[in-house]
Amino acid sequence: MIIRHTRKREDRKEDTHLTLNKKYLVIGVYYVPNQGSKFIIQCDTDNEVGWFLSKYFDLVDAHVPPDFSYTFYESGRSELEPTVFDGDFWDRFHEGDPDAEKIFDQEVKRIKAFHHFES
Repeated sequence: MIIRHTRKREDRKEDTHLTLNKKYLVIGVYYVPNQGSKFIIQCDTDNEVGWFLSKYFDLVDAHVPPDFSYTFYESGRSELEPTVFDGDFWDRFHEGDPDAEKIFDQEVKRIKAFHHFES
């Protein structure tokens, strides 16, 4: 999926993570009851990964790569993300595991190619 940042986040005086009207490649989508949907995207600052509420974006391209998986949990939470991100991937990624970082970079390249996305 591709989204465009169209509404300022009201909790920020100045937003250094996102650029208004810029398109972003969606790396995953999470839904959490009572919080709403969040997009996983790379921020403008150092390409850090961030989870951002969907209400700040408009959908530009709804196509999802074929190897994404959808998981629904009894709690009502759900995830849509690359299958290789299953399990403890995000824990390893945030701990700086080089293998997880390599997997992440490969997946971002693959998702960009799927969408013909230029950043």
